[in-house]
Amino acid sequence: MFGALNFLNRTALVLMNTGLSVSLSIILYYGAFQGVPKSMDEAATLDGAPAFRTFADVILPAVNPMTGTFIILNAMKLWNDYLLPSLVVNKNGMYTLPLKMYMFFGETNSEWELALAGLVLSMVPIIILFLLLQKQIMSSVTEGAIK
Repeated sequence: MFGALNFLNRTALVLMNTGLSVSLSIILYYGAFQGVPKSMDEAATLDGAPAFRTFADVILPAVNPMTGTFIILNAMKLWNDYLLPSLVVNKNGMYTLPLKMYMFFGETNSEWELALAGLVLSMVPIIILFLLLQKQIMSSVTEGAIK
């Protein structure tokens, strides 16, 4: 269907990954928003804050740990995805890292040392992202355990 609409490569990846990520975000944020006390919303309304200001300044900071968790989960899913890009990417310059790693193996050769070095290097950005968001993720996990 995407091929008939000429939506292959970047457009298809963006549309499909966005569609697949929406369900996870709804589930995660629904639980996080349920955990925010109604009294915080009511207090901001009594202070005269408009609805958007209440959401931006009161509710959203309360679910900030879940935002960090959502970012790291989606980043890991997108970074490691092999199946979807293999179906919709057909330009040589558009291949994702997992698709490029697959190119190290063919019918006649297997370059294990290059593949393993590439895999180790491909883990570095996700590890850095985790270290940057570690505080939000841990507070989100402990917050869910207390409730």
